This record gives sequence, structure tokens and C-alpha cells, in this order.
Amino acid sequence: MAKQDGLLQFNGAIGNLSFYKTRNGGFAVRQKTGVSPQRIATDPKFAMLRANGIEFGQAGRAGKLIRAAFGVAMKNIADRGVSNRLTALCKSIIKSDALNEAGKRQLLEGEMAKLEKFEFNAQSPLDTSFLAQFTHTFDRVAGSAGITIPVFNPAEMVIPPGNATHFRMRASAAALNFGEFKFVSGQIATEPLPLDGNTAPIDLSVPLPPNSADVLMLAISIEFIKEDGTHQADVLNSAYNAMRLVAVNMAP
Repeated sequence: MAKQDGLLQFNGAIGNLSFYKTRNGGFAVRQKTGVSPQRIATDPKFAMLRANGIEFGQAGRAGKLIRAAFGVAMKNIADRGVSNRLTALCKSIIKSDALNEAGKRQLLEGEMAKLEKFEFNAQSPLDTSFLAQFTHTFDRVAGSAGITIPVFNPAEMVIPPGNATHFRMRASAAALNFGEFKFVSGQIATEPLPLDGNTAPIDLSVPLPPNSADVLMLAISIEFIKEDGTHQADVLNSAYNAMRLVAVNMAP
């Protein structure tokens, strides 16, 4: 370790030299050291690091595909951390693959059901804004995914922001091919519904490619609206607008 002499003494780096202050108040300089990319790529000591990198990359791509497939619905709902949370969840699914060794584990061989109940807005889980019961269906042969909500009273089953006068329910569905990084998606929403009085039964059916061999996913969301005379505007309140991935359907 070399010492710095002279009037000019500082912390930082120049080229491959690092300048730093020592515990006794002096200054020293040392040469940067590091592991070359070639060694990381070939040395058996870094096999686990390479495996983690491969799986992290796969998780990142999977999360990105899901976000793209549901992008329209989550645009005004998702929180800022949705990307990191979804990547972390996909990484845990990859790690749950018991058939392959680390570095070769695959998302689709893991516990894909972990994606169910994923909240796109962690600040507003669905059941903090919407309490009514609903059911979902998939029809691979015909190509559809849907959500059915029986009659309910919004005054009892919907928790709106104070300035909202109406709400909207939305179903979003997608067929995702993780191998080819492709998807087909769609969504359908109700008209704005008043917050007082019972609703009619709600049946939201989203068309998907018939006889698809891809992974099918279905999400439900609630969005709030403010009506002022004849004008309606979305209430962009992250504490209330909610979206949940409710079901994942794997090809037989």
C-alpha cells in the first residue's frame, strides 16, 4: 500500500488507482483489483454466480412480458415497485423448479400458481377497495377468459375515495408464450357504475386465441371515476385503484 505525500490529498479514483483516507487520518493509494469477465464466465468457482445470473435474467424477462401483456389495464394502477416485485416473484417460481439444477431451472416448471393473487398496486390490494364475490372461467378450446360478479350493493361492497361518484370493473386476460416472448391480450370493462343502488350481474368475457397452448392469465381491476355535471374523469388515486392477477391456467 502506497501513501500520499504532498499538499493534494483526496478520496476517489483515477484510472485503476483508488485514493482513500485511512483510520489514522492519513491518505493512501492502492491499485484496484477485480475479477475479469472471462474468469467469471469460465472459472468453476463462479458457477453459482453464473447460474444466479441466468435465472435472474429469465425472471426479469418473464416479469417484463407479464407487464407488457397487462399494460393497458395497469397503466394508471400499478405502483412504482411493480417491476421489482414481479421479477422477484418470477425468480422464486424459477427456484421452485425441482426438475432441473440451478442455472437450468425454468419458470414453467416451477409453481406458477404463485402468480395468483399478485397485486399490481401494493398500496391498494383489491380487497381494500372491492369486497364483492366473483368467479372466473377459462375456455381454451373456444378461446376466452372471463369474470362473473353477481348482483351487489356498492355502498356495502366498494370502498371508494372521497371524491369518486362512480366506479368501473375491468377484466384483462392474456395468452403468454414465455419461450418466444410473445403474447396476445385483451380487456373489457363495464360502463361507469354509480356508487349507490344495486348493480346488475356483471359478466366480463375477454376473447383469446382458440386452442392456445400458451399460459393463460386473468386479472380483475377496479377504477374510480368522478362525475361533474356531464363530465366524467378518472380518479387517479393510488390508495384505491386496484388490480389483481386472479388466475393462471397452464396448458394440459
